[in-house]
Amino acid sequence: MATNNRKANLIKNTILLSINRFISPLVAFLLLPVYTNNISAEEYGMTDILQSYAALLIPIILIRLDIGMFRYIVERRGDKEAVSRIITNVLAVTVPLIVLVSAAMAVAIIFNVIPFQIATLFYFVSLIANDLISALVRGIGKNALFAIASTADIVFKLVFGVVFVACFKMGGFGLMLSLGLSSTISNLISIINIRKNISIKRNYLSKPLKKELVKFSAPMIVEGISFWIVNTSDRTVISLVLGTAANGVYAVANKLSNLINSLTTIFWMSWSEQASIAVEDKNYPSFVSEVFGSFLKIIVSVMALTISFVPLLFKIAVGPEFTEAKIYVPILLIGLTFSALSSFYGPVYLAFKKTKEIAFSTFLASVINLVIDLALIWFIGIWAAVISTLVAYLFVFLYRAIDTRKCVKIVYDKRIMIISLTLLATCTGLYYVGNTVTFIVNIVLAIIMSVLLNYTLIKKGIGTIRKKLHRK
Repeated sequence: MATNNRKANLIKNTILLSINRFISPLVAFLLLPVYTNNISAEEYGMTDILQSYAALLIPIILIRLDIGMFRYIVERRGDKEAVSRIITNVLAVTVPLIVLVSAAMAVAIIFNVIPFQIATLFYFVSLIANDLISALVRGIGKNALFAIASTADIVFKLVFGVVFVACFKMGGFGLMLSLGLSSTISNLISIINIRKNISIKRNYLSKPLKKELVKFSAPMIVEGISFWIVNTSDRTVISLVLGTAANGVYAVANKLSNLINSLTTIFWMSWSEQASIAVEDKNYPSFVSEVFGSFLKIIVSVMALTISFVPLLFKIAVGPEFTEAKIYVPILLIGLTFSALSSFYGPVYLAFKKTKEIAFSTFLASVINLVIDLALIWFIGIWAAVISTLVAYLFVFLYRAIDTRKCVKIVYDKRIMIISLTLLATCTGLYYVGNTVTFIVNIVLAIIMSVLLNYTLIKKGIGTIRKKLHRK
């Protein structure tokens, strides 16, 4: 019964967390003409760089205490005093760091080093606060509030983007200001709704707790930087060796990967909660094994379907000058399959507070990725980046599958794994044949196998919907 409840909560939370992920691409699409018609290419490129580096630097500034706070709060959920102690000590570490960084940015603004000045500083601070507040909201179990606040953030990005960029013609400054304001509103929505759940007091300060939190969280900095390297080193090497045009082709090839990766992130957020909550259960190994089996079938089905539909998607959405990108997509998607499967183990490590293991495996993957890139780029061009990505993610998956056995013995369904690998290999082979018949066969095969693999889950989903409709 407990396992069924855990799975039900996992599905429910995944759906809740998916809400803003589905709205976000739509809003980004609606804002694209607003930005591109009202902001110069130089300014727009600068805002993109600022957002990219914010994604890299903010976790470092926070020493990944947002993740540490989330994990420790999940463990003490329902105990207001314990939760308040954790938050108080996290703030005691992070607030001075935030003030110090803000002061450094203010000095840089005086010397006109930072683009868009006050708007950039405002965006930076609001995003830091958003990381901490979001982790707190999820930690205390208010996933519906997280979804509402995240959706508000996305909607106000659209509103402020139109107002500041299109109406007031504020350019890149207006874009950064809109991002900062939308995050601030999201933060306020969360704070207003959780203020009764926490209290921050001086007498809650504890040096041992601060040290424990930092010790747990700090290794995740390495993990974040390593993944950043895996995701960006390919583009850097391609640009330097083959030129920006080749990088443009590779970027197009990665578009589908980026979209699917956002869905994996949703699952990671939901799974990290359930994996930590259930860690003390006697049936934890069977619970983790069952979730992995379901996740494997879903991920493989998504990838098989995506591979089979890629020729049609390219024909509809991609210009002829980027046709070359099509040959790289299936291998990148297979690499992404292993990336998604390796991410499954992250919350298991977190549940057992083994963050160093997460960092170590990802660091090794980043080294492997960069070495293969540099070794092969001169001989096989863009394929070097494709192969390095596949090998790096495959390594992380295999390493974590073996290493996590120290914590929990996951039982793998070998039959399903063989079927899954065979399906991906078959879909990829049919893809590269590249004629109309194999295209149709590929789609039919992917649909039939996806239904068969996920039949039990689909049946349960239909049954749940029918019950809800019957009650109404």
